[in-house]
Amino acid sequence: MNDFKIILDSPSEKPALGFDQTALALKEIIEGSKPQFVVGIFGTWGSGKTTLMRTIERKLNPWIYANLFATTFFLNGLQQLSQ
Repeated sequence: MNDFKIILDSPSEKPALGFDQTALALKEIIEGSKPQFVVGIFGTWGSGKTTLMRTIERKLNPWIYANLFATTFFLNGLQQLSQ
């Protein structure tokens, strides 16, 4: 039998590669700044964009930032439709 495995492109619940430190730094920027900026997370397919976003989301106070990610995904959807 072959030792091949299918690797799924699913966001990690326990990120590695410094994602926790990056998420904490972005969380502190978000919480310590006026809401007059945009953070872009760019990368190739499978590079961890969603994992990073979800890690940031888990670190933020959900009572204050509940709509942050819903708005982000809505705007991304609109951008996809316009292309």
